[in-house]
Amino acid sequence: MQRTFNALIALGLSISLSACAAQPPSSTEVDGRPQSGLGWNGLGWNGLGWNGLGWNGLGWNGTGFDNLSVTPDWGLGAWVNDPTGGPAGRQGRLDGLAYWASCACPAGTVLTWQGANPYASPPTTETHYFHGGFGLGANWCTGTNPVSHTEFEAVSACLFSRVNTLGLHNALSIRGFETSLALIDNEKLFMAYPEAQYWGNIWNENPTFQDPSTGYYYRNTRAYACYFPTGTGASTLLADLAKIIGRTCEFDGCGGGAHTSRECSSNGGSDGAYFKAYADAAATIPIGLTPDPAITATGANNSALNDYQDTLTGTQKATFYSRDWRRLSVFLGAWADLETGNWKDAGYQCSHTCAPTDGCDCYDNYCNGHEGTGGNGLQCERPSFCNNCQTIVRHPGWSCGNDATCNAGDCVRDRKLTYLAPGCWLNIEFTRPYDLLSGTLVSGTANPHKAGTLLFRYSHVGPGPARIQIKDNIRTMMIPGGVFPPTGSTNTYKNKMVYPIYPGRAAFSGSLPGIEIAITSDPASAFPELDYAQLFVGPPPDTQPRELYWINKSASFSAGDTVCQSIQVENTTDFQKAGLVRIRPRLSGVNPETENITLTHGGVTATYGIDANDSPWSTWMGDFATHNPTMGYWHVCINGASAAGSFDGAALEMEKQ
Repeated sequence: MQRTFNALIALGLSISLSACAAQPPSSTEVDGRPQSGLGWNGLGWNGLGWNGLGWNGLGWNGTGFDNLSVTPDWGLGAWVNDPTGGPAGRQGRLDGLAYWASCACPAGTVLTWQGANPYASPPTTETHYFHGGFGLGANWCTGTNPVSHTEFEAVSACLFSRVNTLGLHNALSIRGFETSLALIDNEKLFMAYPEAQYWGNIWNENPTFQDPSTGYYYRNTRAYACYFPTGTGASTLLADLAKIIGRTCEFDGCGGGAHTSRECSSNGGSDGAYFKAYADAAATIPIGLTPDPAITATGANNSALNDYQDTLTGTQKATFYSRDWRRLSVFLGAWADLETGNWKDAGYQCSHTCAPTDGCDCYDNYCNGHEGTGGNGLQCERPSFCNNCQTIVRHPGWSCGNDATCNAGDCVRDRKLTYLAPGCWLNIEFTRPYDLLSGTLVSGTANPHKAGTLLFRYSHVGPGPARIQIKDNIRTMMIPGGVFPPTGSTNTYKNKMVYPIYPGRAAFSGSLPGIEIAITSDPASAFPELDYAQLFVGPPPDTQPRELYWINKSASFSAGDTVCQSIQVENTTDFQKAGLVRIRPRLSGVNPETENITLTHGGVTATYGIDANDSPWSTWMGDFATHNPTMGYWHVCINGASAAGSFDGAALEMEKQ
């Protein structure tokens, strides 16, 4: 049966993001990892949106369109090249198609779009490849049957959840009913902050919808949202979340483009969210404001019992004005505010065993412990929506740092860290968070082999770069990547991403961090003005994922000896092929740069060569790119040692190609 549908689309996008699929390449790629609902927001909410668009009879079947009347540009060439948008508008609409494919199509699906580019010199025909990711509209993308309301709504919720209006792009844990949105390793622990839920239907052109229980009509904005942080004390937090996420749709409706029903756990009768009702479908006879009866976060199927929609047992719907809507939930990565007022001394703890505090009071007023300034000396804090114990920033000592105010609305809590004294290491502990919806610790263990990303939001005048030193406190390893390019102004902020960051401990407790990063100044460079640090799972856009494996075992050797360490890649790896690899031997008594060190796997041997920018890691090796990394051991050997010493262990890191 041929599919026909009318589409409305608000897809003017602000940036291009990377996709997981490696082939074929695309000039418009959107990050959507096929093994989870982890993706990036980047969908612009601008003047290109909400105009009528007919996508009729596309009928993609995985290798081509089954409706032969559909042209290679999917019949959308005139829309893509709308002259009112210019070149930027054209790119935004192509990016919009990429986001649609990422949300609707299953992982591994690649759609080809070919159309004219009148802005090229000379005008030319372009080909774009759009990669599937989440599979929320599998029939829409790969079938021939009519598109169901469920698929329209699921894809719409995916698009809404990835809206970005402020240009501050952030990684999101997108959770829902489909198994394609199941949580991956470390996602539950490090992206544990419940932020918002989204529902609606961007392809529903009706100007109004009706509440079947009352008969009242409401204007159809087609995008609906609610937020999790609750209570009257959360106003500062909500403003800060907008800075972190890069949007305000869940808080204020993005200036009218969406409708927020405010708190996900409440309705308009208790949280003050209202919608203007009408007596007629044309919305010409107003009745007045009525409470928003939204039910999106109640019941056993929306709880820790199923890890918040990470399996097919998850809640599928939001009930809004007596009608079920397909919806998705968004969780954020753990963030740590870095200014001195938020530094906690060694005696501070965050635990449900502590006495209750006043909701978000410590978020607003820096209940920071005994050593800091401006706090009330609180040493034991109970988790709240303003602090779910996901991070603790430990005080490095007196006279170690300075902070300053930002322009109103520029920074989280309107302050930022402007200086750290050399040798003062500021420890950022990513601890076991509390599940704010169930009131229990988030369960699970970390996979220490899977890499995450550390993000710093910063400003730096320039003209040269600023630098900090970063180390993994648990592994006692320096982490490269502490270079911060100029932003041009102390009031202009960008995100600096450091990858990879690996969990140092698989087991978590309320006081024992799974990841502990420390930062200090670089005496030879300017210090960047740091707003906050954030941790999320997986790589940044345009970066291939990595995994780390190691052996910690000491073996003594004499001069002339050959001794090897064997590393095994576990079956939980996401890599089917090894890709690029590098090694880091740990030797005592000899200098690895002067020794004959080799890596052997599957009958292939490569020679260790030092990476001058990241010693004692080797340079990346392509010799094992096609190897199955789990088949047999990886042998790191020192051959004919120049002197006596010990081989204390080795690490193997893989990067996908």
